[in-house]
Amino acid sequence: MNLSQSLQDTAKRFSGKTALVTEERVLSYAELDGLARGLARRWRADGLRPGDRVAVHGPNTVETTVSILACFHSGLVAAPVNIRFKPAEVAYVLQHAGARRAVVHPSLAEAVRGVQADCPNLEQIDIKLPESAAGRDEGEVEDDAAALLLYTSGTTAQPKGVTHTPQTLQASAETMRPLGFDETSVVLVSMSMMHTAGLCGSLLPTLVTGGKAVLLPRFEAGELLDLVEKHRCTWSLVLPALLQALAVEQERRPRDLGSMRAWLSGGDAVPVSLQE
Repeated sequence: MNLSQSLQDTAKRFSGKTALVTEERVLSYAELDGLARGLARRWRADGLRPGDRVAVHGPNTVETTVSILACFHSGLVAAPVNIRFKPAEVAYVLQHAGARRAVVHPSLAEAVRGVQADCPNLEQIDIKLPESAAGRDEGEVEDDAAALLLYTSGTTAQPKGVTHTPQTLQASAETMRPLGFDETSVVLVSMSMMHTAGLCGSLLPTLVTGGKAVLLPRFEAGELLDLVEKHRCTWSLVLPALLQALAVEQERRPRDLGSMRAWLSGGDAVPVSLQE
């Protein structure tokens, strides 16, 4: 079982169930699967082939999610780009990944267009997703083919591209299951999906287990707590500094957070006082 197969199985089992929630849209598993596989067919019709790299540069949105999943279903390699990167850093990742195509949020388009001339492999920039293509899906994705090129932060040197395959992505999602993921979960994806915490640690485990993913485009303590209260979220992953900001905001204006089963925090020291 690899991630593409697992996502398709989940979409069949929970077809009418809500998969994705944003401020603007609510998608069922069937709708999300249809958009992702339709985009995969469109990209193949446009000449992209298994192994080609597609850069994804945007906040946590439906378009970002669909683009990444489309890569997984088509044998393309998703290369998320940190939304905090400066143009030179964006150019480095696009060059290093050898991206042929880039899906870019409108708010970030100017920076990518500005470095396109320095990225000889980059043939097209999509500010909005192209329409889905009809037809039959191609064969199954190979377990050990590259599927995700996830770049490190570059805090001590140039960012390094860490490769995942459909099989390692499935294993990563399964590793998270005992931490509170099942079909009853309502997971607030508060960390950027350009990083492993948001993508592999939050979104993918939710979609593999049939839960509901609520997307927070960018961290803002008040907005995050409002979403927990509104959607009765049960689980979220945040960095310690952000968890501290949540504690301060909750003390300032309490919300009903009784639905939460767990807050997961890591990546830095989590003081006992903060845990309490």
